[in-house]
Amino acid sequence: MQNNNYKHINLSGFGEWGKTERNPSALLIQQLSPQQQQEFTIESIKVLKVTKEACDEYLSQIDNKNAINVHIGLFNELQNFQLEMCAYNKLDYELSDFNGCKIRRVKIDQEIDMDEQIKSSLNITQIISQLQQLGYQVNKSYNPGRFLCNYLYYQSLKQNPQTIFIHVPQYQTISEEQQMKFLLDLIQILLKISNTSDIQKNN
Repeated sequence: MQNNNYKHINLSGFGEWGKTERNPSALLIQQLSPQQQQEFTIESIKVLKVTKEACDEYLSQIDNKNAINVHIGLFNELQNFQLEMCAYNKLDYELSDFNGCKIRRVKIDQEIDMDEQIKSSLNITQIISQLQQLGYQVNKSYNPGRFLCNYLYYQSLKQNPQTIFIHVPQYQTISEEQQMKFLLDLIQILLKISNTSDIQKNN
């Protein structure tokens, strides 16, 4: 697929954490072939350690110019795919991160009210509709949690409003093959509409 708008994709997932040794969000992006990376103009692929510091380091390194940031995280209880509409100015988790750290009720941005919402400029409702037309079971979500998925999404949106966060289930729920197909179709949709009015005005 040729992308005449010269957009590129920054793609991230999370690595092992807790009892999850095989995290689909990491495995998916690691299995993209060099040919697929070139075809879908994927500039960077990064598996993140499940820590705040790893998220910060990653975001300081990616090129946001003419980029769409696509972040993927695992949500064990999901039965389908979930696209997050927004992120919140709050970091709050009782469960330890990869390094054993816990953070409770802390603002991400100290200049903004706790739990203030920030949205993607991508028209996620339209993206979901197009994915559903391809036969995928996709939900719209206004609750990305307040763990590192929300933190990464919030900080990434501040750098680049053309950012999207996807929660995926375990492979036992939706197969690896189907999840890979979903990811490639999602990226194709993003690139096709990245310079049109349809991608704007998230609602």
